[in-house]
Amino acid sequence: MSNMQNRISCLRKQCSLSQKQFAEILRISQSSLSKYEKDRLAIPSVVLIQMSEYFKVSVDIVNIALHISLKNFEQQCNGINIHAA
Repeated sequence: MSNMQNRISCLRKQCSLSQKQFAEILRISQSSLSKYEKDRLAIPSVVLIQMSEYFKVSVDIVNIALHISLKNFEQQCNGINIHAA
């Protein structure tokens, strides 16, 4: 599992979402989400915006969550409280 996959998976699992459910919410294909998670495809700005709208946080927060060091992210992820729509 890549670092990106761990980070996106953590965000969506905090909201008890499957990959399929999260892809539907973001209005993208499950295949695209899978590629983002596996770091095989760059996440477009529009998808970052959709994530920020869903999680009710700024795009900067989503971007930071996807790019901070894995060790710091895993520590923060355990205590994160995301209020999704």
